[in-house]
Amino acid sequence: MLLACEESYPPPPPPPVFVPPAPSASATGLVAAEPAARAPVAARPVLDDFEWAALDPRTSRMRQRATALLVVEIQGLEQLLAATPRPSRDRPAILRRLAEDYVELEHGAERDRVAAQGHRQDGIARQKGMVANAARRTAIKEYTALIEDYDTDPRLDEVFYDLALEDLQAGDDAQARRALHDLTTRFPDSRLVPSAAFLEGWLLSIAATADAASYRPAEEAFARAAGSSDALVAPVALRRLAWVARLAGDATAADEASRRLTSTYPASEAAAHPLAAGPGPSTP
Repeated sequence: MLLACEESYPPPPPPPVFVPPAPSASATGLVAAEPAARAPVAARPVLDDFEWAALDPRTSRMRQRATALLVVEIQGLEQLLAATPRPSRDRPAILRRLAEDYVELEHGAERDRVAAQGHRQDGIARQKGMVANAARRTAIKEYTALIEDYDTDPRLDEVFYDLALEDLQAGDDAQARRALHDLTTRFPDSRLVPSAAFLEGWLLSIAATADAASYRPAEEAFARAAGSSDALVAPVALRRLAWVARLAGDATAADEASRRLTSTYPASEAAAHPLAAGPGPSTP
């Protein structure tokens, strides 16, 4: 993931030799928090880990490096980006790599936050949460720049999808829907369309907690994802289809989705962890 563009441009100049105690706005290009911060992402309904693994192809490419090493690479990429003219063919690859480095930083900080919470280290947990949120905002900024400045990039469908994932985790449902809409309308044949349909269903199921009329469209979106040939997305989509169909009062569709899940993907984690219908989106 992070080495794909190394053949097309020289490596960044050697950064200063130091080990920062933690990433900060002065050490990287992290976007500072706005005065009116959003509610913590943890307060929102969440997907299960195995669902994220099926939906986010970036996770399998992340190297889970030490934070200090990752920050050094980010610094080098920031320098390289600043020195690369906007018309350069190398600039989109640098932007993409930089955005994915910030996503890796975000995920690492989030793992550290959860670990600190488990050990009741509240101060460390708050600090790691701030780092994760700042890294996410910066990744969103870089993905947005890539879309706005390089509209003809052949891998733009992937950028729209990655942007939607980050918007979703930031709690910005409207922007996530916009990125998914752009992906599916501009790239209807993209391999990511089934994943986008799942995320659309998930966003609609969240909206249904305030407006029950959204359950039916959520059911339809999950059905589109479940009907795909994507062996990673289809089982998790069938699981959520069964769940949201029950919430919508469609017992027949719910039973059929459960049957398809257990018969077609009997060894999947989705089949092993059925969801019970509840008052709204939730994780078992």
